[in-house]
Amino acid sequence: MGACCSRAVVLPAVSTGPKAGVELTADELVELITQQTKLKSSRVMVADKKYFTYTMAELKEFVASDNTDTYKYIPEQFDCDDFSLVLAGREKLWSNRVIKQRIRGRCGSAFGICWGDIRMDEASVVPYPHAVCCFVDITGVFWLIEPQADLIYRPTANSTFWFVWM
Repeated sequence: MGACCSRAVVLPAVSTGPKAGVELTADELVELITQQTKLKSSRVMVADKKYFTYTMAELKEFVASDNTDTYKYIPEQFDCDDFSLVLAGREKLWSNRVIKQRIRGRCGSAFGICWGDIRMDEASVVPYPHAVCCFVDITGVFWLIEPQADLIYRPTANSTFWFVWM
């Protein structure tokens, strides 16, 4: 079994999940993402009709409480795409606890995965193919989350996104 299967799934210790939030339609979410990433809407894949956004403080609380960043990086076996998938799955479990209670009806959280030439420095000229998590907050701002280091940051102008999956 791979490294990701060798440890038990431990949900973050955050007790309640997000408390505040805004509901967006899939079209509204896609529009916010395309405006901030220069992606064509056909490169933003959404699986739900509605999405729930929450605050940056709640995102930071979730990321800090999660232990995905403690896993060992293993090239081609447990690397950037695997870290992103694990954190995205854990966020879904965490946020669904509250989404089910607070919202009458079903929706997903505005948290997903993106792949691309994702650079953390505006001056970088070296291509950096990478997978990270992404999030649209309650104010409509698109954020990137580096699951290997618990970093939350805005996309740089020199990054090129290949796709976003929510």
